[in-house]
This record gives sequence, C-alpha cells and structure tokens, in this order.
Amino acid sequence: MRIVGGSRRGRKILSPKGLGVRPTSERIRESLFDIIIHGQFDKPELNKSKVIDFFAGTGALGLEALSRGAKSLIAIEHNKYTLEYLRKNIEKLEFSDQVTIINGDATQLPPAKEYQSNCSYAFLDPPYDSNITAEVIKCAYQGGWLDINTVIVIEISNQRNFDIPEEFKIIDDRSYGRSRLLFIRLSN
Repeated sequence: MRIVGGSRRGRKILSPKGLGVRPTSERIRESLFDIIIHGQFDKPELNKSKVIDFFAGTGALGLEALSRGAKSLIAIEHNKYTLEYLRKNIEKLEFSDQVTIINGDATQLPPAKEYQSNCSYAFLDPPYDSNITAEVIKCAYQGGWLDINTVIVIEISNQRNFDIPEEFKIIDDRSYGRSRLLFIRLSN
C-alpha cells in the first residue's frame, strides 16, 4: 500500500494483516482524488483545505489528501491497535504537525472546537458490515464538524444500499469492483 499522488507519492503506508482492516485501495484513492480535483460539481479546493476522516484506520485517505495539498487532517479512530499504525504512518510520512488524532467513536463525538470545525472534505469508510454511516453524518453536522459546503465521500460495499439522510443529496456515485464511492452534501 502506497501514497498514490502528491508530495509523498510512492511512499509506503503500513497496514496490519487481518483484523478486518480494509484500507482504501490505491486505485480507488486515485479515482477519488481525480474526482475531487477534476469533478464537475461545485466543491471546495483540496489545496489548503481542512479534511476529516471518521474511520481513519491506517490513514490512507487522509494522508493521501495531505500529500495532495490539504492543509490539515482530523483523524478519528477508535481501535487502539489500528491507531498505532495510524500514528506510525503519520510520523513516517512526516505529517505530525498537520494531523490531529481523536481516539474515539465517530458516532459519539463532542462538539467541534473552533479549529476543528467546518472541514471542507469528510471521508467515511466504515466497516462494510456496519449501518452507522448516516448516524455519523448527522452527528458530525450537529457537532459543527462540517458545514453546508462540506463534500462527504463515503466508501461502502457495492452490494449495499445506502439510505441517504433526507437533508442531503448525492452529487456523484461511482462503482469500482466491490466498492462504491458516494459524494454527498447538504441540500440547499
């Protein structure tokens, strides 16, 4: 597993074997960031943006964003074992000064502090067998982590339906093998 683009392109990301950890593949990350950079929908610019990764795992999505010019990353992870890989990857890629790690459950976040609020991009790559994505999105908006311009990128199983919360709209929907990428944002 490597960083696909940007300043850390080609650098390896450490990942634990087994334990149900499923880092977003290089192919999907490359497609995801191509859509963010060249997509047709009105979106915030990735360069200098603040991003949040609600199921950070090894950090693949958030670290890819930093490599491609994002200003800062808030990485949320509750698994202590996976958290160690996240910390090692942040240090190895020399992003320590740009990352805030929150060791906690994405469905039970406290209200965002001012420096944490209004992220431009939010990544949600929950375990494929979970049903907590909509709950995390609602909690994040209510807590001030996101704003009306935030683009939320969700990776789910292609075999799974996602009931988008009624306040949101899908702005892009792509399938890659067994994975599906949904780009959503708050309806105006």
